[in-house]
Amino acid sequence: MLYLLLGIRGLLTVVFLSAFLGKAASRSRFTAFASSLRGMRLLPTVLIRPTAVLVVAAELTVAALLSVPWRAAWASGLLLAELLLTAFTTAIVLSLRHGIHVPCRCFGAARTELGPRHVIRNTLLMAVSAGGLVAVLRQEPAHQYGAVPAVTAGMLIGLLIAFSDAFFRLFDELFSPAGPARGTRITRGERPRPSAGRAHHKETDHALPHRSGRARGRALRGRSDPHRRSDQAAARPR
Repeated sequence: MLYLLLGIRGLLTVVFLSAFLGKAASRSRFTAFASSLRGMRLLPTVLIRPTAVLVVAAELTVAALLSVPWRAAWASGLLLAELLLTAFTTAIVLSLRHGIHVPCRCFGAARTELGPRHVIRNTLLMAVSAGGLVAVLRQEPAHQYGAVPAVTAGMLIGLLIAFSDAFFRLFDELFSPAGPARGTRITRGERPRPSAGRAHHKETDHALPHRSGRARGRALRGRSDPHRRSDQAAARPR
């Protein structure tokens, strides 16, 4: 059970530390996270920034408590992680029920919209935190040969969770059906525009409205055949 606790500590430490760094790495990222909270429309405007600061500070606190070698600190960190994950999951569910899909700024940089996958991810992390709270109550000795693999495996899983949005975004782009070329907008019922060459000839046909049909034909033939015009100019007496 202690090895499971070590793995859980490593996993949650990486997850919450990544979340903290993703939001607090720069002012722009923190502003983007605060904007996502505003977009969820669950808090008054006056509470948006204080809530963002509180969330970032709580995430750093969880990572710090799970890193120190004290069992009481582990229990406090796991309990705080459970409370944070519960709050995050509740906020996401409420936003989705109101039809609000804001970008997920859980780890700062991702732009994937909040959806059911984030609810599932947080629910799994809540189960992991609860398992850690159960395991922290067990007093068992740990050996180094088992502790190192347990912590390493937990940290690797934590990295996968932290970058899960990027993985899902990559898979969506790879396996999504091919659409129209980027930068083009197709309207229903719209006909394709004529090519440049056809447009040019069309404009040329109407460029001589004051001439007769025979004169327009000679002018167009002369424009379309430059070699003929040069031969006529050479044969003209000087």
